[in-house]
Amino acid sequence: MKEDMQNPAEAKKSDWLDTVEIVSVVGSIGGSIASVFLNQAAVACIPLSVTMTLNLMNRRRMLEAMSQSQEAHSSAIAQIVNANAASATKLESLGQQIGQGQKEVASLKQDKLEIETQLAVQGEQLNQLQQSTADLSQGQDRDRAEIDRLSAEQIANQTQTEMLGAQMSEVQQLTADLSKATEDLQKYTQSLQQEKTEIAQQVVKLQSLETCTQSIRIDPNNPSVFYQRALNYQQLEGMSDKQAAIADFTAAIKIDPGYAEAYRDRGILYLELGSKREALKDLREAANLFFEKGDIPNYETARELAKQVHELSSPTPMNEAVPVLPSAVDSLFA
Repeated sequence: MKEDMQNPAEAKKSDWLDTVEIVSVVGSIGGSIASVFLNQAAVACIPLSVTMTLNLMNRRRMLEAMSQSQEAHSSAIAQIVNANAASATKLESLGQQIGQGQKEVASLKQDKLEIETQLAVQGEQLNQLQQSTADLSQGQDRDRAEIDRLSAEQIANQTQTEMLGAQMSEVQQLTADLSKATEDLQKYTQSLQQEKTEIAQQVVKLQSLETCTQSIRIDPNNPSVFYQRALNYQQLEGMSDKQAAIADFTAAIKIDPGYAEAYRDRGILYLELGSKREALKDLREAANLFFEKGDIPNYETARELAKQVHELSSPTPMNEAVPVLPSAVDSLFA
């Protein structure tokens, strides 16, 4: 009866300790979670310490209860063995329960060691996590500083690129202007060179003209000199004097009535001045003289030119200029 009264008290005490132990375990779990977010290991250590303490008290209570229960069971077994042989089965069952209880105690001790080991590992992991968090924060600060530096360099490079682009545009414009000026200068130089060449040719012709004039003064009966001066008068660009050329051709013919070239060239000048009749007459005379000399090419040229002049369909006034027939004249001077 006394043992029955003690059992309810022990049951209430056991229920109270179990409840407190469960609450401590829940608190230790919450503390572990809170320590991860708050980076405070103490938040997890306090509930874990309380839990381990209550766990040890509960295990001690269980061991004491089991020890008392073993003593009671041993006494009861002795009484039952003396009283009834049938209690042997019950004793065997109780022995098995005691063995199972001992195994449970050993298992609980093993669990305790595993929990302590896990707590140590979690503590180490927590320290590593805190160190990694600190390193990551420092790395982020360095990355922000590097990003700010690169942004400033990019802005400076962009500004410099814009300045270089503007300078390049100016250089390209100056290059284009310089190229155009160079082309204009080249054209102007070529024009000056051409004018220089033309002036030199004019000077040569004027010198030749002066030389012929001096030769005529020395020898006024030389038809070749008159003929050459007539050609010079005829070839002066912008200064040609066709009447003077005709006069010199006439002087050459007067000195040498058989001067076929003088007749031919005077006929061409008459044709340019519009004197068709005089031109036809001179060209026919030139053809006859060339034929007499046996100069067949010049004969054929003079005859063809005379024929073309003769075949002009419309009459031309004496004072109206007649265009020179290009085919005959070109073949003549060729």
